[in-house]
Amino acid sequence: MLASIPGQVAVWAVSLIGMAVAVAEHARFRADLAGPVPLGVLVVVMVVSLATTAVHEIAHGLSLTRAGGRVRRMGVMLLYGSPSLFCDVSQSWRQPRRRRVAVALAGVRVHVFAAATAVLVASALPSGSGHQVLSLVAAADILMAVINLCPFVKFDGYVALVGWLDRPHLRPKSMALVHEFVQRWVFGGPREPRGWAPTGLSTPLPPIWALFGIACMLTAPTLVAAAFSSYEPLLLALLGPVGGVLVLFLLVYTLSSPLTALLKLERAAAVKGVSRMRRLAGGFGVSLAVAVILSTVQVPLNVTTPYTHDTRGIALVLPEGARPVSGLPVELKRSGIVLHPRLGLASVCGDAHRESVQADAGSPVRISEGQARLVDRTVVALCLSSGSADPDGLASVSTGRLPFGTWLRRVYVDPAWHRLS
Repeated sequence: MLASIPGQVAVWAVSLIGMAVAVAEHARFRADLAGPVPLGVLVVVMVVSLATTAVHEIAHGLSLTRAGGRVRRMGVMLLYGSPSLFCDVSQSWRQPRRRRVAVALAGVRVHVFAAATAVLVASALPSGSGHQVLSLVAAADILMAVINLCPFVKFDGYVALVGWLDRPHLRPKSMALVHEFVQRWVFGGPREPRGWAPTGLSTPLPPIWALFGIACMLTAPTLVAAAFSSYEPLLLALLGPVGGVLVLFLLVYTLSSPLTALLKLERAAAVKGVSRMRRLAGGFGVSLAVAVILSTVQVPLNVTTPYTHDTRGIALVLPEGARPVSGLPVELKRSGIVLHPRLGLASVCGDAHRESVQADAGSPVRISEGQARLVDRTVVALCLSSGSADPDGLASVSTGRLPFGTWLRRVYVDPAWHRLS
């Protein structure tokens, strides 16, 4: 029914009206995203989001089936460090270009329609848990739609792009152009002849597509790094020393990927007859460049930690091993599930002492009152200089700028290593 023309008109009408309502009532939706949520609300949102993702994949299959194709398989895979559902719609390549794009974007249409429906239902509800659930569902679906439209990774946007351009293997071909350029300039070797194409990919690409290849090569590591950053605190908190070992292993694996790629390029240069001295010179140049970046590029280090209230007033919960600096400015934020609006400014104005604080202090997910356990932590008093403070939330402390290598150690290595000691 929804695949018919009237059904498609209805889907787009609901989507457009929903987006208009979201803009008109943005203040209510923003308040839901900027506040902490009960654990039960988060569980409901996760279940609904998982169901929507399943419908996303089914929509791909239904769109292909309607065009006369057949879905070979569906299942779960690990994609850029995160579990993901998939639907094999490779038979869409037998369809005209317009139909290929329709099959590729069927899942995105599901997310847009689901987000709009959630907004329309939420607009009829008073503020509360129900409204917050629907706000978070809408936000999750919009985020999924935007991510899936990215053309630089093997998501729906990329499948739609190659289907419309009729250029299969566009991503590996464009990245191969970049590899060829890097190999030639770093390790030496002759320029590939005009019309050259990577092994196994017979159709050549114009050199301008190397820019697309660069974007592809940068986007995938960014997604992996984002997934790693999201999982690291959870792994360390739940698994302790085992989580520390796992985090260090993932960090080594992630950082070794560029090295593995460079070694492959060096071996390719050797096959082409480039002298060992020229290849060693290229490797030395790369090593020197990495050393310079790690030691000279300055990166700001902002530490985010919870704050709470104790018998003395506002108290900053110090990270393990941290030492308070009197007068250090601190920015107080609300611990929202999505957004973290600024509440006020404070400064360190007391000595460190031990205090029992709630384990979920500063967390965007709240356990039922009376069920949150108390933990013994080191805290230091804060003096509020402007604005206000919630009973608990997040505090952002700027500790200056550090060389990139030191920043990596402080942010990722030290917390994991601390779990092992």
